[in-house]
Amino acid sequence: MTRPIDAYALNIDRDSFDTYADYIRVFDMIAEAPTLKPQWIPCSKELPKRTGLYYVTIRDEKNDIEYTSCMNFYINLARWEVDVNVIAWMPEPEPYKEEE
Repeated sequence: MTRPIDAYALNIDRDSFDTYADYIRVFDMIAEAPTLKPQWIPCSKELPKRTGLYYVTIRDEKNDIEYTSCMNFYINLARWEVDVNVIAWMPEPEPYKEEE
């Protein structure tokens, strides 16, 4: 399924293309581009390679729940900052910055 594309929102100027076909080709490429989604990495497969803050999914078996949180991983200790059952992690995204 293709996504609707707004040339004005993307600031794509028709005059910057040699032909109308080139202009349309850009929209086709954008519409077909995959949408990136954050990917959870199971701890059973891989742990972070650097010390830092990560999003984590924690399994609380005592209360039979799973929840997400943020937690530091320390590469020199090869462990999370808190001793809980972290089952998956993903890198924290870059912080939002307003356009100037």
